[in-house]
Amino acid sequence: MRQLDLQEYVRSDPVPLLPAERDKLGDILTSLTIEPASGAEGAYHLTPGSTVGSLDIGDLAVSIRPKLDISRVLFLASYAMGAFEVREERFDFEEAPTLVEALASALAAAARRTFARGLLHGYQTEEEALHTVRGRIRIDDQLRRRFGVPVPVEVRYDEFTDDITANRLVKAAAARLGRMRLRSARSREGLRWVAARLENVSLVEFTAVPEVTFDRLSERYREVVALSRLILRHTSFETDRGRIQAPGLLMDMNAVFQGFVTQALRDALRVSDHVFRSDEHVRGVTLDEAGNVTLKPDLSWWDGSTCTFVGDAKYKGVGLKLSDSAVSEVT
Repeated sequence: MRQLDLQEYVRSDPVPLLPAERDKLGDILTSLTIEPASGAEGAYHLTPGSTVGSLDIGDLAVSIRPKLDISRVLFLASYAMGAFEVREERFDFEEAPTLVEALASALAAAARRTFARGLLHGYQTEEEALHTVRGRIRIDDQLRRRFGVPVPVEVRYDEFTDDITANRLVKAAAARLGRMRLRSARSREGLRWVAARLENVSLVEFTAVPEVTFDRLSERYREVVALSRLILRHTSFETDRGRIQAPGLLMDMNAVFQGFVTQALRDALRVSDHVFRSDEHVRGVTLDEAGNVTLKPDLSWWDGSTCTFVGDAKYKGVGLKLSDSAVSEVT
């Protein structure tokens, strides 16, 4: 196993790469600059752009460390996703050599705090064919599938179980990280503990990461669910359908910073996402009255169907001192 450690926006020393490794790195990391190193055949200078994280290409493990402290990156990304309880002082990130290691430690620590009061249970609707009646009989299915046959009976019932979406998200996130090449035995042990604690929960490969609605009973899950959703959104997994370029976890810091700024301003101004919108929810904004010059601003303010303000969020030159006050960080 070869380990390649890079730094965001920092030009590397000459790195020997096979042609296939060079081509795949350029294909996956579109913001990566690859320059042939003079006087060293088969070696290249690599300059990462705004994409950070880790990925595996064959027997080459690549890690791109962000220019900000890893704890600050997690604070930015987690705040943007609504994990208001995540604080950088909760974890010892000095021991985490990569973003993936830090996320593994953060997820395990959040799970231990959350599960200390027991796993959250909820009612899950199940549909089965049973030899005894439970819940309600699905008459249409019974007649269509088993006309004239008394058993088994097609039924629908509500099961009070820990196999619910929130727990499935945590288990899926731990499984994704567990497939990566983690250097820390502590990180691997933490993920194994999470998997063991969720032994009776289904392991689901989420292609689309679902939202979770919290109430008074489930509020304690907010942090661990937000971290899980963050991990699942930025990781790839092996599948027989479709094309997975390489297993890993990658974050575009431009998008992370923009999401943080958007959420922090919404909180400071006390407005909804319908009033203060991010670029993914903006349509039909033009610069000219004739509507020929279209815009897709990072931030925009809306009065009903009228856009009254547009703004831009720039990460590249950011030098923020991140703390618990998101408002002061933005302003």
